[in-house]
Amino acid sequence: LNRHHVASDGWSFTLISRELEELYNAQVRGIAATLPEPAPQYWSYCWFTVRQGETGVAARYWEHLLENAPRSVCFDGRNEALPSVERQHLRSFHLPRGCFAYLKPCRVTPFAGSLAALALVLSRRTGQRDLPIGTDVTGRERPQWEGVVGFFVNRIVLRIQIPERSSVRQYLQDVQKVVLDALTYRNVPMATLMHRMRRGGVAMPLFNVLFGMHNTPSHRLNLAGLRTELHETPVGVSELDLTLYLTPNDQGYLGTLA
Repeated sequence: LNRHHVASDGWSFTLISRELEELYNAQVRGIAATLPEPAPQYWSYCWFTVRQGETGVAARYWEHLLENAPRSVCFDGRNEALPSVERQHLRSFHLPRGCFAYLKPCRVTPFAGSLAALALVLSRRTGQRDLPIGTDVTGRERPQWEGVVGFFVNRIVLRIQIPERSSVRQYLQDVQKVVLDALTYRNVPMATLMHRMRRGGVAMPLFNVLFGMHNTPSHRLNLAGLRTELHETPVGVSELDLTLYLTPNDQGYLGTLA
């Protein structure tokens, strides 16, 4: 069983796996399979996102946020992409849970805290104080879409501005607010934003750095009489200048930097 993000996301793979497991095991045991009630069709979500991008508060929010915003983090003082030879390295590292102990008293999530740290490092590295950082978000916040197979992932821009003077707590809380505000208007498609914010008649990318946390629950197939394994396709090259993902595990977080 192979899947591609063009047709489905990680959550969809779990849905498909559970139904395949139910159908296979029922067939082996000679009983009727018990499947969930049919969910709404994927096109209803697509239509919803199109409407979000055409009119309403969401579109106006993004237009205001991205007006005069930089379109990239300028590494080494350059606006152009990093040479491909510099983008071939995939590095992994581990962050213990203790790294996030300071966030709880500040009422800041691990995602916002990690994003704030990344922005600080990038700012120190580049001298840039206004940083557009992209992230993947899910559009399954409505209960009726939880059981739908499809690609519900959108990319949004988190515009992090590094203050001249600020306490650590205040900076973290400011980044948390940026994240919460952006999530409120998450369903405007990235392609729509690129078209609306085009410069010189050209639709330009809105960021060149991507940060995310993988927290989609996995489901291992339990098929009667068979042993199954999940094989991830390795991706050794980032599609952007810099990509950082954190994945929670029992010890803390596994980081992947490309």
